[in-house]
Amino acid sequence: MEMKELDLGTQKVVNNFIGQIRQSLGENLKSIILYGSLASGQHHKKYSDINILLILDKFNMQALVTIADIKRRTQFARIEPLALDVSYVRTSTDTFPIEFLDMQESYSVLWGEDYLKDLRINFKNLSHQCEWELKSKIIQMQRFYINARKRNKPISDFLIKMVPSLCVVLKNILRLKNDEANDRNEILEKMSKLFKI
Repeated sequence: MEMKELDLGTQKVVNNFIGQIRQSLGENLKSIILYGSLASGQHHKKYSDINILLILDKFNMQALVTIADIKRRTQFARIEPLALDVSYVRTSTDTFPIEFLDMQESYSVLWGEDYLKDLRINFKNLSHQCEWELKSKIIQMQRFYINARKRNKPISDFLIKMVPSLCVVLKNILRLKNDEANDRNEILEKMSKLFKI
């Protein structure tokens, strides 16, 4: 399989992983999907993981052991496999709308069926998850601040680490407002204008 945007080394690693996974999981494997930074063209060879979604007919402990055994090989250190079964994908868009929308936005089917194409996301569920994520982050910040004051540690370190995951939530808040942005600076700029922050 040819993935034009990948350098030859990365392409070889991905193809090797696919071959071993297909051979080991056999008929239980239904699809292999590339998503995340590599699929969106924002991959950094030195820092980014290679996110691969493995869709199984049935998720079981043996499949998990098989994936773990392949993943622990040195050449696959950068690959981050996520294994879900068909039923889980079809019944979890209400629980994880942000994650499935992000996958749908940039992905490539490397082998098998396209299980993401026809997923429908209810924006009411998206709104609920965005609220939950923001409120959770506020609690995390409070806890960090309380502990940081005791150790005289700057809260800026924590806030900088939080920016990537926060931007994912803010991007989806923009989506709820019928707007979109992909770049972090653009997301923050649009959010500040929208809510006059």
